[in-house]
Amino acid sequence: MTDIGSEVPKPAERPAVKLHRARRKYEKDRNTVREEYKAEGENPNDHRRRLRREIRGRLDLRKQYETEDMTGLLTRTAFDEMIGVELEIAKKFGMHSTLIIMDVNKLKEVNDTPGAGHAAGDKLLEKVGEQLRLGTRDEDLVARYGGDEFAVLLTDIDLAESWNWWKRLKVGLDENGISISAGAREIFPREIDEETVEGFTKKADEHMYLVKEWSRSHPGSHFFGSGPDDGRLRSPSQS
Repeated sequence: MTDIGSEVPKPAERPAVKLHRARRKYEKDRNTVREEYKAEGENPNDHRRRLRREIRGRLDLRKQYETEDMTGLLTRTAFDEMIGVELEIAKKFGMHSTLIIMDVNKLKEVNDTPGAGHAAGDKLLEKVGEQLRLGTRDEDLVARYGGDEFAVLLTDIDLAESWNWWKRLKVGLDENGISISAGAREIFPREIDEETVEGFTKKADEHMYLVKEWSRSHPGSHFFGSGPDDGRLRSPSQS
């Protein structure tokens, strides 16, 4: 007998549904890990912090703490090496992370201002660095990625939480007259063995350029991000 039902194709699962299912699965995995450590009498958060310190301690110290003079943030070299360590920790503990690429809007115009020159642009970059240092935690990675670009890895923070982080950061940016375009890519634990850091960065970079284009006609700082299944959180118009 033919099973007619088996011949009828099932409707494709919507990206938002897939994203929700994935979130639930990995939240469950993360909670399982936490319960295992609690059963052993150890706080999982303390264990994770100690593990991070131990692994970071094995890195070349020059690269680990290499910062650039203007902003005091990590250099791109240091960031690129340390993000691999953080993603390994995220995979082990089932943690979501969010990678954000930022670009300072109209820096060239500031540099070209008569009588101000590059000194004004340098001052603006210093202010951006200060706001990012104030707005991130010790466990996050923050770097001047080159020129007018900055990179942030928010550890153990998913895309929804990163939106709240962005809103807090934006207050400081607005108060200091700073305009930034930011693109984000949430990284799921299951992806870390499947995708490269370059792949995650490329997607965040694409979102950043989308926001930058939007900002040409909508002044101010804006944010746009997605997860692995392109489950979009916010469009530039909502920021």
